[in-house]
Amino acid sequence: MLYLILFGCEEPESTDKAPVTYYQDVRPILAQYCVRCHRDGGQGPGDYLNPEAALPLAEAMMNSIDAGRMPPPSSDPSCHSYKGSDYLFLPAEDREIIRAWVEGGAELGDEALATEIEDLMMDVELEDPDLIVKITESYTPTF
Repeated sequence: MLYLILFGCEEPESTDKAPVTYYQDVRPILAQYCVRCHRDGGQGPGDYLNPEAALPLAEAMMNSIDAGRMPPPSSDPSCHSYKGSDYLFLPAEDREIIRAWVEGGAELGDEALATEIEDLMMDVELEDPDLIVKITESYTPTF
């Protein structure tokens, strides 16, 4: 004879998580760390606030992040704080949100539920720089 005794049996918690989507999860990260360059007229390719431009570049975004090319290499703000560190260093948790989005099929989500994006500070200037260096010839970066 087999007896089964259950102690404190509770229904297991659901492990179904909402999928990571562009509008709800990824677009705010791209707005914080990427669109200063990746926007219309910016230095980087694509306008990451436009889903039609961002979606085809999803895998390339993750490859560039993993390779350490994006965001452009900078000092870790946990070592020493500096102006601009809020957008030059992509935290690991945001990197993993982008990864989950790419690996999950780069879903758009519901635009009606999009996180509000505040105006971006496109031009960042130091108030009292120690040194100003100017190039003598115009330069256009190539990617």
